[in-house]
Amino acid sequence: MRTLLASGIARVDEYILATHSDILVLQQVNTARACRAALEALQPELLIFSDRTVAPENLEVFVSESAALVPGLKMLYLDASGSGTSERFKDRGLLCLASPAGGRDISRLLYSLRDRAAGPLTVIAVWSPKPGDGASLTCEAMAQLLWSSRADSEETVGVVDFDIKAPGLKYRFGFEDKDVLDELLPYVASGALTPGILRKYARETRKKKGLCFIGGTARPELCNRYNSTHFNSILGVAARSFDVTLIDAGSLLDSAGTVAALQNAALVFAVIQPDYLSGQCLRHALSLFPAYGIDPQKVRVLLNRFRPDLGWDPQAAVGGLGLKLAGTLPDLGSGACRGGDSPLFENQHDKAVSAYVSALRDVFEECGIAASGAKKRGTLPRIFSRGA
Repeated sequence: MRTLLASGIARVDEYILATHSDILVLQQVNTARACRAALEALQPELLIFSDRTVAPENLEVFVSESAALVPGLKMLYLDASGSGTSERFKDRGLLCLASPAGGRDISRLLYSLRDRAAGPLTVIAVWSPKPGDGASLTCEAMAQLLWSSRADSEETVGVVDFDIKAPGLKYRFGFEDKDVLDELLPYVASGALTPGILRKYARETRKKKGLCFIGGTARPELCNRYNSTHFNSILGVAARSFDVTLIDAGSLLDSAGTVAALQNAALVFAVIQPDYLSGQCLRHALSLFPAYGIDPQKVRVLLNRFRPDLGWDPQAAVGGLGLKLAGTLPDLGSGACRGGDSPLFENQHDKAVSAYVSALRDVFEECGIAASGAKKRGTLPRIFSRGA
């Protein structure tokens, strides 16, 4: 799914060159002429705007003209005032969403629409309820497996490290001296981050074309420089820049990056060790999910360093939690934890590595994650389809 974000009339002219876009978002409209030009040129399926874009008194004219320009157009109106004015136009393809934040909810809404659309999962978060359970190793392993299955295609895999308190993923990928999040911060803070800028700063991992890394901070103790708006902005742009985005969400729930990743991901892997302490930490985190606006239904438990020879029962780890078990992963050994190593696809003759890769493929299959690199064009949710 491609999304067009028109943040101002001055920039709309750049997008007129596009031949088609599924979604057109108008945040600021100063002239009706520019809006008509964008609709005629792009022929979107869904138009999103708010009462800050179109005043309630002008809504009837705007809806009528838009519907005439694009037959079958669906429109979503973010009503910050809660006036209910838009209810009168439901028969013209207009849906109303009560939105206290108005236009500020647009990026989160788009993110939600993209990941709930029919088609393969595109944004995945890897998280642990306590440090040391192996979230970073699992995230690296998943990234390499996703990339390996797409190496012969043009698809890209983006790995985003939001664990700003302990940004270890950059060491695993060999970027000790690279701090991409710090480099992106000026663009994010000013609202100027675009897919082109993100791809420019993303680091290609180990010369593997299509496997890109975004993360790292020079001084993690200054992590308060980043807030939820920054992380939501990065995630929104990353979802439009890569075919699959994998997020290392860190551990616990004590940073804005972790919360943003868990809120916006379509699927969350909760990586835990099969022991009592990890299980209790997960239980405690789940009790906090409602307060943070995190949907527990998208969480899948992944048991790391699992040893069946000890008679462990995988289902016992999720008993009473109301969560689904994604699978189990064997212990790779201490050698897999060395920074900058790439054990999974360079030493598959090793029995432990082979068993780990096989188990990870089973996890992907269980969770419906496409293992092939065949391109699929995302579709709009049924309610927004032309035939709905």
